[in-house]
Formats: sequence, structure tokens, C-alpha cells
Amino acid sequence: MMNVREDLSSLKFYSPAHTQIEVKGMLDKNLSEYLGGLKIDWRTDKNKIKISRLEGEIADQASLIGVLNALYNMRFPIISVELRMQKTNI
Repeated sequence: MMNVREDLSSLKFYSPAHTQIEVKGMLDKNLSEYLGGLKIDWRTDKNKIKISRLEGEIADQASLIGVLNALYNMRFPIISVELRMQKTNI
């Protein structure tokens, strides 16, 4: 599920965004640099399943795809992706 809660009129391929991604399983926090510098935290859902949350700034859509591809290649099922647009002064 991809959730964008703001006006999409400013969304472009090169738009920076604050990103939150959740995956099933426990990502090692040492992978933060490899995954675009996103901060990694964990939680357990009501069924005691471990969920990893990656959160931080993504430079653009290419960076987002790179992180999602890396998670896919490591076989972590993606639960959700949420973007919050950054305000720009252009």
C-alpha cells in the first residue's frame, strides 16, 4: 500500500520526501546506510510478528525505488510505503 496524504500537484520524479516504509521481519540497524540512510526501528504487531520501520528523507523517486529494490532483493515483504512531500521555495 502506498499512501500519500498531501496534495499530489507538487509530486515529481525529483521531489524529495519524508518516507516511512514498513516491512515484515527484523532489519539489522547496520543496514541503514545501505538503505539510503533511513533510520531503522522495530515493533511487534498484535500477532507477535516483527515489523521493521524505515524512516527518513529520500532525495527523489529513484532513491525510493533503490531502497524498495534492496528490500525486495533481501526478501523482506513490504507492508506499506508512506510519503510526505517536502516544502520547496521554487
